[in-house]
Amino acid sequence: MVTNDRYTQYDTWAWLYNQTMGPQYSANQIRPLETLLLPALSAHARLLDLCCGTGQLVQELMQRGYSVTGLDGSEAMLDYAHQNAPQAEFVLADARRFHLPDQF
Repeated sequence: MVTNDRYTQYDTWAWLYNQTMGPQYSANQIRPLETLLLPALSAHARLLDLCCGTGQLVQELMQRGYSVTGLDGSEAMLDYAHQNAPQAEFVLADARRFHLPDQF
């Protein structure tokens, strides 16, 4: 995990997001991605999930064969993301200003 800027506003409710909103968000987002984006990508494309939260969508994408990096500014959210998608790479950084190599 690379550490850049971080913020703590989401840390206190990461546990709730992990149990409720995270799984629901993932379920709601995977279908549009399967329709609009994923067919245009190579089978093992590298994807960046910006503001990945607790990593449920990262795991869904990895199960489809993509290499996924999740980025979030909340360390508590990323603690859950590591549990939900243990094979993924995660970056602790502020989505408003971060720097990663051009690889996605």
